[in-house]
Amino acid sequence: MKALFLDLYDTIVWTEWPAISRLLESRIGVDGATLMRAFDTTRAQRGIGRYGDVTGDLGAIAAACGVAGGDELWTRLAADTVTLMQRSVHLYDDVLPVVHKLRALGTRVAVISNCDHATRPIVDGLGLRSHFDAVVLSCEVASVKPEPAIFVEALRRLGATAAQSVFVDDQARYLDGAAALGMQTFRMARPGNNDATVGGEAHPLISDLGQLPWSAVAL
Repeated sequence: MKALFLDLYDTIVWTEWPAISRLLESRIGVDGATLMRAFDTTRAQRGIGRYGDVTGDLGAIAAACGVAGGDELWTRLAADTVTLMQRSVHLYDDVLPVVHKLRALGTRVAVISNCDHATRPIVDGLGLRSHFDAVVLSCEVASVKPEPAIFVEALRRLGATAAQSVFVDDQARYLDGAAALGMQTFRMARPGNNDATVGGEAHPLISDLGQLPWSAVAL
């Protein structure tokens, strides 16, 4: 294994989403169901960076909720949302020990995430750029998993081929995209996020990074 690629949300970090939802519901002035529909409606365009920045992303979400507001309003909300998210996103305990040991053994490690612009300040707040060789965010490269382009860009940044690489994600369809390029895949089934299945699993299941075959050697 020359390169290990890790999904972000629900794979290496967990998030206090209810607190974030309450903030947005209160400030935009909608209920939870309306907010979630707006998130879904705008997800594809936010994921490729269509709206430019966090303010633009939140303005698009508000518009999808049927709520009008100027940039000043959404800029204030963007600042408050980023601050709250930086307090509400946490690394799982197994992540850094495994990443550090694998990197010490010569494996390059990167994050690949489908996300909007609010994720970059979270990544920076967690200090991930000092722990990983690269952080590839869909909103910055205009391509989302499972599209080939985001994986190709991640491989380019680490100087690896698909055959030399492993990808870990909690979403099977994203793993399917990586596998189609020739990457070895594992599905992360964190307790409380994805229940482990018995049989019929296209991608081997793990519940923490220490269960990767190479991690046992590293640790």
